[in-house]
Amino acid sequence: MASSISKRKKTNLILSEITLIIISLIIMAPVLLALSMSFMKPTEVYTFPPKLLPSSFHWQNYVEALQLVDLEECF
Repeated sequence: MASSISKRKKTNLILSEITLIIISLIIMAPVLLALSMSFMKPTEVYTFPPKLLPSSFHWQNYVEALQLVDLEECF
């Protein structure tokens, strides 16, 4: 009887961990997609079907963003 309780607890633990992993992937997907899209060229962002990874890393987006924002005012 003790082994069946232990087996049940182990099964519940595995199911809860799988559920938490799935939920965390669902929550992290938009963040990872936004990060991936931040490296795409503007024309590549709006292509259909959408790409998950950029064809090349376009760092100019970050350069332009840092030039537009006055960081001294933020701090």
